[in-house]
Amino acid sequence: MINFSLKSFLLLSILFSCTTSKKVAQSESTPTPSQKIYQTSGYEKYLLPDIPQWINFSTSAACFRQESIKFLHLKNLQDSFSLNYEQAIQVQYAFNLELSDQGEGSSSPLSLRKEETAFHKANELVEANVKSFIQPEFEKVNLVWIDAYRENAEELKKVLSSEEMDEAPPVLISFCFSHEEMKNFVEAHKLYEFTNRYLSTEILSAFSPSGELEPGLFFHINDFFGVTKKIQFFSMQGLIPVEIRGELEVMNTKN
Repeated sequence: MINFSLKSFLLLSILFSCTTSKKVAQSESTPTPSQKIYQTSGYEKYLLPDIPQWINFSTSAACFRQESIKFLHLKNLQDSFSLNYEQAIQVQYAFNLELSDQGEGSSSPLSLRKEETAFHKANELVEANVKSFIQPEFEKVNLVWIDAYRENAEELKKVLSSEEMDEAPPVLISFCFSHEEMKNFVEAHKLYEFTNRYLSTEILSAFSPSGELEPGLFFHINDFFGVTKKIQFFSMQGLIPVEIRGELEVMNTKN
């Protein structure tokens, strides 16, 4: 009797093990509805491939960028939505801000669904003339390149409090910082006492205002701010970064 019971128990154990293994295998091979591949609306044609970290740098600013930026295919974007250069850059800028907000506090990459949602939201905001960067109202733009002052904020404050800034509030620009890093830099050094306008790496593009592919990442200042505006570019030792394209007046902030 004991032998029969033992044999029955072993047989039942084997059968249960096989059934369970089969169910597990079926569960792993058959995706649930939430695991099915997400079919996008084709927004990928507006994205450029991500830049590898080893080449994600600015020669002019002598820095490796700590954050990855999603760069858009401006020509496809402009052709599809009838946007000018400034609007297209604003979409790219807002898109990256949306991605940053959605991914805050998470180390995992965003899903395609969330990424696409962020793209369409950014595009809709710009179409409604709701922009992440608000253009200065003045006919003169005092553009201050801050990358040389990353380790010397006190010297930067001297530039921002100079007489030249009385005619138009300064606009800070960086080719090292992302928007979030720029925001943290401004808050850490209380630069908001001088300005609340700043531009970061998200404004760069591999496309010209006419949609031509360019050999690098550039920022066309006249097409962005407006061809009628006078641009005063404040730079340590009067240097002009290779990323800048356009007509400007260089203001040497330090000999």
